[in-house]
Amino acid sequence: MREYDLVVINTNQSHEPLGYPNHFLQYQYLNYLSTGGNLLIAGQGSLNWWRSMHPFRMANTPDNEQSYPETFPRVWNTPGKGFSCDMCLTRYFAGFTPELTATLSGRLLLPFGTQPDRPNALVLLQPHPEADPDSPFSQYSVDISTGTMAVGGAAGNQYTFASGDVMREYRPTAPDDPDTPVDESMLAANLGDIDDAAWTRVPGGRGRLIPDYARPLWTYPVNGQPKVVGTYIAGKHHPESRIPWNAMFWGFGLEGVGKSNDDTVTPEQLLGDAFNFLARNIRPQGVLSKDATGRPTLSVSLGNTAAPLRFVKAEVDWLGGFPQTYTFDPPREVQDISLEPDPAVDPADLAALIPVVLYPIRGSAAPIHLRVR
Repeated sequence: MREYDLVVINTNQSHEPLGYPNHFLQYQYLNYLSTGGNLLIAGQGSLNWWRSMHPFRMANTPDNEQSYPETFPRVWNTPGKGFSCDMCLTRYFAGFTPELTATLSGRLLLPFGTQPDRPNALVLLQPHPEADPDSPFSQYSVDISTGTMAVGGAAGNQYTFASGDVMREYRPTAPDDPDTPVDESMLAANLGDIDDAAWTRVPGGRGRLIPDYARPLWTYPVNGQPKVVGTYIAGKHHPESRIPWNAMFWGFGLEGVGKSNDDTVTPEQLLGDAFNFLARNIRPQGVLSKDATGRPTLSVSLGNTAAPLRFVKAEVDWLGGFPQTYTFDPPREVQDISLEPDPAVDPADLAALIPVVLYPIRGSAAPIHLRVR
């Protein structure tokens, strides 16, 4: 895995844990992240479950059926470092606390025996109010509509995408505590303590915790309550943390993403933004300045990138619907790029929100999208 800039785990709709039948496969992911890896977890599969289902069937006896009414003829694996270390990836490394494993159904589902609701539904993931404003993901919604409502060639199969909360400090579950209703429902379903290990201190110490660096991406209402969909911990964006990894969890599959309007994105842009963010530490920001006559000049900063980047082309849609193209030969670094509209453009006609795309040298990064006010 170390030969690649970004490792993508696509669980599709699998019910099997990552390491089955060999636990040691999971440790490869854990070692990869703890020594500086970049990971994206997508799909609706076993990583959406707090504890994975054991692959073997129990003996068909009345006692077993009575003892395990929710899962018979199977049982949950233990929440330890074996099968259920799928949990370590989504929670400890990507900062996600699972609550509902089938968001459209609005309830907990078991991998066996319970079918999710499968409506034709408009499903629009809105940017979370607490999303990092410097991340590209805070700038757009994600359309994962289902069935006949799917758009742009999307699969329309996101019936079981995961929702929950951002990883937080450890809180012991207390019966009948109004502050822990979800914790108690998970405990009642024999799903274990969902806050286990969330107290872990960051390598840099200074009293900060791993959850301090966990951030939400999007939100979706479930049973009238806003829930988190997608999280990440990007330690490399914060060198003072000494967290060596960048990891992101979506809980839905890229194949279900479609572009429906200007506020949504194509799957290609979403994956490209994830690559740039996780593997290149890119957080683009644009600045629009004007001279005394009102003529605009646009410049871009990318943050503390993992490596220098040079660009061969830029597109700026100054007027909305009529992008202007700029080519750079030789390629330029971002600090050397200053963009102005065609002299024929009246500054009074500028769009309120100006889309910009920067095209790096092929293979160095994905196209960088941003919007400048």
